[in-house]
Amino acid sequence: MKNLKLRPLLIVLFAAITFASCDKDDDNVPYVFPSENPLVGFLEDSGFDQVSTENVDQITNRELGYRFRPTASGAITALAVRIPAVNSALKVTIWDAETQEVMKTESFNITSSGVAVTKPIVAVGLLKDHEYMITMNTNDWYSHTRTDNANASYPFTEANIQILGFGYAIGSGQTFPTISSGNTFDGDVSFTFQRTL
Repeated sequence: MKNLKLRPLLIVLFAAITFASCDKDDDNVPYVFPSENPLVGFLEDSGFDQVSTENVDQITNRELGYRFRPTASGAITALAVRIPAVNSALKVTIWDAETQEVMKTESFNITSSGVAVTKPIVAVGLLKDHEYMITMNTNDWYSHTRTDNANASYPFTEANIQILGFGYAIGSGQTFPTISSGNTFDGDVSFTFQRTL
């Protein structure tokens, strides 16, 4: 008799365990973090709101861009550029800033001036708290300055990316930038970051 009274209780208990385990299966679906591009937020937060195209068609190319540090591990999944001219062979490079070694180079065919072009790439993994740099090599770029012409106070944190500073090298060779400037930010080169951890 006691077993008959326990049977409905055991059925309810079994059902509850089964439903709970189904819910746990849903918890095992990995969370996908939203993708992010730090450039627009950085330009707003840093005060680099004055934009000119005075550096169009310079005689000498520059390798120009910015150093950055992820605050979480993830990957670059796309690159983006905008220049005030056409260029059939614009090169964008991702560097390990700590070793000054090239991690990835991609070429862009820019067919319209002033239009942002985004290119998906094979993901490039980035480690939390490691320094990297993204650059483009061109003689055409947008120059961003502050209204007060003062130096920007780096770093600037945009979601999971810290922008550490602008830099450039002179010449058409793929050279790691070592010249820095605090009161100007030249070039619209950026990336899509996908956090993984």
